Amino acid sequence: MKARTGLLTLLLILASLLAVASSALAQVTITFATRDVREPYADIVAAFNASHPDIHVEFLPIFSDEYVTQLLTMFAGGAGPDVFFVYEADILAWAHQGLLAKLDEFLEKDPELNFDAIYEPTWSAMTLNGSVYGISEYVNPNGLVWFNKTMFEEAGLESPISLDRRGAWTMEAMRDDARKLSRIAGDGGRESWGLYIPNWWGPIYSFLMTNGFTFSDAANNLSLNSEANLRAVEYLRQWTVEDRSTNAYQGIDEPVYLREKRLGMAIAGGWYTWVIDLIAPIEVDVVPMPVGIDGGRVAMISNPAIAMNPNTRHKEAAWTFMKYILVGEGAEIRARREGDLPSAKHLATLVEGSGPTWQEAMARSMEWAVPMPSELVLRPGSMELMLYGDQSLEAVWRGDADAKPILDEIQRLASAIPLITEQ
Repeated sequence: MKARTGLLTLLLILASLLAVASSALAQVTITFATRDVREPYADIVAAFNASHPDIHVEFLPIFSDEYVTQLLTMFAGGAGPDVFFVYEADILAWAHQGLLAKLDEFLEKDPELNFDAIYEPTWSAMTLNGSVYGISEYVNPNGLVWFNKTMFEEAGLESPISLDRRGAWTMEAMRDDARKLSRIAGDGGRESWGLYIPNWWGPIYSFLMTNGFTFSDAANNLSLNSEANLRAVEYLRQWTVEDRSTNAYQGIDEPVYLREKRLGMAIAGGWYTWVIDLIAPIEVDVVPMPVGIDGGRVAMISNPAIAMNPNTRHKEAAWTFMKYILVGEGAEIRARREGDLPSAKHLATLVEGSGPTWQEAMARSMEWAVPMPSELVLRPGSMELMLYGDQSLEAVWRGDADAKPILDEIQRLASAIPLITEQ
């Protein structure tokens, strides 16, 4: 009897070992690379691995400042990751270089991750020559105006939310508030800013485009130095130079300025929720961009992509992981921890931010959302010319230069950059 029991135990052990070995043989391993920022990617990968025994994801975080260089080096060495993060400005260029897999076939047949599941304004930034090469991970309408509720209340100013709801939230209304919330010391030094526009493309272009700035003419030709654009740039110059109420040319410590009641408003995206806990007991709230001088509204969106390596040996596994990040439990993890609006429309209500007013502002801003303009993205480096080049518009907003010669020069330089589809 003991011999039979021992034999049975041995057989059970062997069966277990065979099952483990079989499982190990069936499991595929893929790699996932992303920038090393505060998003909870490590937890998302861990949760995926725990719930998908047939797929193991190796996580490759890379410092943000080194991300693009290191990823391109990996691809050049034939060791690119299976799934990876791509900045907005790089999507079309990398697709043209053959670094991104076409995703049309997956999107057309998948009932969960498809064209209808993701916010529509994101797709044009992912599409080159009719094919989709990435899927937006999150959406940040950067045409949101976060305002210091404490400062508004102490100054006796009507809430921008109230103004917006009665149709009176206009550029000139925001300009008037910015003037009233700005303070200049007797010696001419700065005590407070009424409005801060972080000097990067999202907030700056949201403001300019709301006030009539466009990147191309009716024939889709690059047209950066048009009369409408000169007017929009001049309008912002008036706020920064003549009013001295708006900062659009130097960085400030936003939580400190908000907490010390030295900052009244800031144009930003949903990610601005990170200041909420840092500035207590000061409170902030959010409202969409006001109506522009020509009656328009624009919220330029940040929509970086998740993409697939065209040479991955495990496309189905890579797609399964992409779905987890974009519309599955991984997307839910991110939505609950970050202020960004998920690109998956059905997850929008998971983001709490500063409460119902945040959700209302974000949802409404998506009605006039636009992606990074393809007219610039298809000419690598031209976006940098608009803000950070030697002929930077910063000089206009500082009051050190006229807009026309600078826009003329930017138009000349940008037009000389060949379209990536023609290289």
